[in-house]
Amino acid sequence: MSTRVMLGLGEFRFEIETLAYQKLSLNQSWRWPEQARINRDPALQFVGPNSG
Repeated sequence: MSTRVMLGLGEFRFEIETLAYQKLSLNQSWRWPEQARINRDPALQFVGPNSG
């Protein structure tokens, strides 16, 4: 196997010599809603990634 692996999907490896993509992007967002607290500023609580 070549050491020039560009992308892996499970056990499948795509090498630079065999595949070239035009653009690669990754978008992630997370949910951090405010939680009210008595006599203090609200706190943020992580509740997981956005579902879509």
